[in-house]
Amino acid sequence: MPAVPQNDERSVPAVAIGYWLLGTLVMTWAVQGVLSEQLVARNVMSHGLWQKSVAALGGQVQPLVGGGFVADVAFASTLLPVGMLSLASLLLMSFVGSRRKPGSLVDAAADVCRGWAWWWLPGLWEILRLACFLSGWQSGTEVMIASTGYWFAVALAGWSAGRAFCWGAC
Repeated sequence: MPAVPQNDERSVPAVAIGYWLLGTLVMTWAVQGVLSEQLVARNVMSHGLWQKSVAALGGQVQPLVGGGFVADVAFASTLLPVGMLSLASLLLMSFVGSRRKPGSLVDAAADVCRGWAWWWLPGLWEILRLACFLSGWQSGTEVMIASTGYWFAVALAGWSAGRAFCWGAC
């Protein structure tokens, strides 16, 4: 995203909404990627929890011919819980921020950018995982699958800290 001019406070909320929305969509895509394959999901949850999560989202678990399982989970059904968590967190952050620094729309928007930019990290993980798989690089695919929990843990830590990178946009 292009940098927001420092003197144009009207565009800052739009950039913050863009960060929040893009972060929510990217995180949803990454969560859907985790839930779509049992091999990936087992790095962050048990097989039973994976099956229950897929069923709760309206997905279907199907066995693979060579062993293992895959699931068909719709993006929209994954977006609902991720979006609700994201919106609830945004509202809570806005409430706490207004108590801490009342009247600073630019600061509040910058906090949103800093927090939700971390939600792009699991999207990067999903891109790298798919690139390794599609290129046929087996060891790269295995590393990406094995590091699933790490990518999500770092994203969660950065997001919850609320002071992440913003790439100069806020």
